[in-house]
Amino acid sequence: MKKWDLTPENDSCLNFTQEQQLQIDLDNPLCLDIIPCLKLNGTTMQASHSCSVVFNPCLPDEINNEPEAKWVLKHYELDTSYGWMIFRAAFLWTDKRRPAIKSLSLTIEQQPFRMPGPHFKIHSPGDQFAFSHPVSETKYTLTVQKLEQQTLSQNRMDSDRWLYPTHFTTMSYTLSPEPDNDISIHDCADNDKPLEVAPATDSFSPEVQTDLACIDIIGGADEPTIILCGNNNQANLHVAYSALHFKPVSDDIEWRIEFNIIRFSKKTFLLI
Repeated sequence: MKKWDLTPENDSCLNFTQEQQLQIDLDNPLCLDIIPCLKLNGTTMQASHSCSVVFNPCLPDEINNEPEAKWVLKHYELDTSYGWMIFRAAFLWTDKRRPAIKSLSLTIEQQPFRMPGPHFKIHSPGDQFAFSHPVSETKYTLTVQKLEQQTLSQNRMDSDRWLYPTHFTTMSYTLSPEPDNDISIHDCADNDKPLEVAPATDSFSPEVQTDLACIDIIGGADEPTIILCGNNNQANLHVAYSALHFKPVSDDIEWRIEFNIIRFSKKTFLLI
């Protein structure tokens, strides 16, 4: 919290860039996203639902922890001088009739984290950028195949209240060697914020934020829904999309490499 100067007045994500938000999550030991797998008598049980609460002893009184977190700590008699993430998951019985429990094991696997990597700029097709994976230390070379400025139609926004940015750039590229699905390329710039061109007719309409992703936009209420699109017929060809802007970007775009990493190996616990 000291590193990022997180205070009640400075804890909004709007005060930090996308890259800073990723790094804050990486620095937070209580930011865990896990996948539980329960096996009953050797058969994997189907997950039904789950929930979690977090207790952070560093939080001041003015932004106190959730009451549920305090109740859980009291119930399990956990030390309140430590930080805790309590996760609860429910599973369905493998049969309509409850079987006799002969063996029971729990496997916990961590969801991948997004880790921000190096920045780079390219000017034209054929440009290359070399980098290394932070975990495997594998060296990669990115080669630009195509740069193209594109424009989305305002007719696809389906909104009379908001004017959305429509200009973006696509970068087609290859990576050598070809990686697993753990490397992606993102624009370091944020999208231009939509402009309100008509008053809201509904007082409960949501406010539009700037954390929109590019690619394609289909009309939503007051904030567009973003989906990936496009045909990629060339083997091992990847496509990165820039932020959305009201005017075409004439300068070279600053891109950021991101890695999906897993910091902890999955572990299995024999319960019975």
